[in-house]
Amino acid sequence: MFSIPARPAGLDSGTRPYPHKVLTGRREKLPTIKQPGGLAPFPSRAESEYDTFGVGHSSTSISAALGMQ
Repeated sequence: MFSIPARPAGLDSGTRPYPHKVLTGRREKLPTIKQPGGLAPFPSRAESEYDTFGVGHSSTSISAALGMQ
């Protein structure tokens, strides 16, 4: 359905990225969120190629998508 990361998708999931993390293969690591060495509580480009931009809050997808053009 989506060709991420070949075609980045702007998912507005800043404050609730957990479904996105499950769909991108990080389900087993969910219990490590906010733990030292664990998953970040927000999308993190350093964590996964599927996190197309780093964000700390929701409602940033429009601005990010405009910058990706």
